[in-house]
Amino acid sequence: MYKPLYVCLDAHDDAIENEVLSEVARVKMLGAKSASELSDSDLSEASVVAVWHTIWIDQLLLARLPRCVAIVRMGVGYDNVDIAAAGRLGISVCNIPDYGTEEVADSAIALTLGLFRGALAGTRLLHEYAEVRGADAIAAAVPYVRRVRGSVLGLIGLGRIGTAVALRAKACGFDVVFFDPYREDGSDKAIGIRRATTMAELLRVSDCVSLHANVVSAGVSAEESHAAPQKMLNADAFRQMKRGALLVNTARGEIIDEVALCEALKSGQVGAAALDVHWDEPWKRDEGPLSEAPNLFCCPHQAWFSPESRAEMRRKGAQAAHRALFAEFETTQLRHLLRNVVNASLLDEQQMRERLVAERARHQGLP
Repeated sequence: MYKPLYVCLDAHDDAIENEVLSEVARVKMLGAKSASELSDSDLSEASVVAVWHTIWIDQLLLARLPRCVAIVRMGVGYDNVDIAAAGRLGISVCNIPDYGTEEVADSAIALTLGLFRGALAGTRLLHEYAEVRGADAIAAAVPYVRRVRGSVLGLIGLGRIGTAVALRAKACGFDVVFFDPYREDGSDKAIGIRRATTMAELLRVSDCVSLHANVVSAGVSAEESHAAPQKMLNADAFRQMKRGALLVNTARGEIIDEVALCEALKSGQVGAAALDVHWDEPWKRDEGPLSEAPNLFCCPHQAWFSPESRAEMRRKGAQAAHRALFAEFETTQLRHLLRNVVNASLLDEQQMRERLVAERARHQGLP
């Protein structure tokens, strides 16, 4: 009996995926680190492809997926998938926006508090065997430290994670303000925070800015975002911030102009920054635009991670594949059934229909 093939390009363990799919599909984990490691024999039979963030699915790779009906991006962001090219081929691209909300929100608050209270800098100083003793020495070592209560935390983006951060920040004593042109009126009143009508207003009043926007909400359409991500925080934006304000990014590295951030940190316009995400990952301290930036604290894109969130994402990814392959649907309605289809407006109806009809024929044993 024919079983479709679920292929994950850049992971190894298959226990959770098999738990969800083993009765209805074959599961193959390729564990590749680049597209050059992927064989045509593995790709040509794939009905659903899953990818984390190691592999870039571009037009060349898509051309090697003749049977694929859906791509599952294992995460919230999808900038490593050419969603426009996939749409032209009739391939739906889904993300998983509702995993790990708590982890990222907790991480954003941890980094924010680490900056406000100097914990990140203090730990680094001790690891560097610096001797810091007394109030004057502490003030000189971490001049951007300040009291939390009453400080203004500005959130750019109030989706699932932004909302979770807002609630945690309120409990810490922050005065929370957000900017998000996509949120409906009254979102601020529902959770007791303030709304900025423009990003310039938010930058002007915030003691710390925390990013919770994706590449698309930074001002670029889904079709354009892969090729030309918008740097939301650029030199002009940094000039609009309070002098010495802090910056936290657990969202997307692409929305910060790293050259401009380095200059802002050097000049003291930005007092300190904590980044979990970067334009070029894995980030290397001695390479790139931020190599000479002072008061910079970086993590290796780990804000999302816990054993629980990882398992949750893998299960949700396998469930999305199951829906793509086995739910009863009219072929042109797959975009509505799958959930979280990020290229719905870009899907070629005819190409999608042909792929789905061919997959269904293989299920039924038709030639």
